[in-house]
Amino acid sequence: MPDAAPLASSLPPDAGDVRRETVALVIPLFNEEEMLPILIREVEAFRSHHPDIIEIVLVDDGSSDATPRLVRELTDDLPGYRVARFARNFGHQLAVTAGLSLTTTDAAVILDADLQDPLSVVSEMIAKWRQGYDVVYGVRAEREGETAFKRGTAAGFYRAFRWMTDLDIPLDTGDFRLVSRRVIDAYEKLGEQQPFVRGLISWLGFNQTGVEYRRAARMAGETKYPLRKMLKLALTSMLSFSDKPLRMAAYLGLGTAALSFVGLLYALIAWLIGST
Repeated sequence: MPDAAPLASSLPPDAGDVRRETVALVIPLFNEEEMLPILIREVEAFRSHHPDIIEIVLVDDGSSDATPRLVRELTDDLPGYRVARFARNFGHQLAVTAGLSLTTTDAAVILDADLQDPLSVVSEMIAKWRQGYDVVYGVRAEREGETAFKRGTAAGFYRAFRWMTDLDIPLDTGDFRLVSRRVIDAYEKLGEQQPFVRGLISWLGFNQTGVEYRRAARMAGETKYPLRKMLKLALTSMLSFSDKPLRMAAYLGLGTAALSFVGLLYALIAWLIGST
């Protein structure tokens, strides 16, 4: 859990304080063989209008399908691609962290391979960054193709996280965001073993703003975040940022022990009275 003071800035955005020219896209991959051809095609079409995007960092999070082979085949002749592959599946958050560490640009955009977070929004993020913001996060105004249960649990998580941690994490956001070089450098210094990327970036402070967008349905393949993984991420993130859940568990344990003692004492007194 972070224990240093947040590196927040109360100053207004200043686009002239650091270099704001080049951008990288950081994209984790896990069993995305169906989505990869679409992803690379869309990224290249987008880059044709954005020469400032000079790096595409793909992190294969231990895929067991044809993803590693397809990555090589589809990107070998394309400029600016950097590919890393984990020996096994370490999880989305560590894949994002590894991808950020491989960037050399002035800023990076964290993007999922399913393109539910549209590339068109990246243009808005870059524009906000050039105005002086260090973090520009996507705010999901609409969630196309998601069930009411998924939307409800997502909304509940962010509100529970805020209550548990007292961290003002933006509601209805994911990891889809642009981060400046100084945010990347500060993030790397944290050295978290089980990072919760969006929480840590919010905790760091700096100048942050949001961009609303409509989240599209997945184009191909299946979600890599089923309920089990979502619950694990929620629990890990809350425990990483707050001792409140542990204190609540301790109070519950003490309360249970006290009630048990009272019950035992009552039973003992009843036995003594009954035996006389």
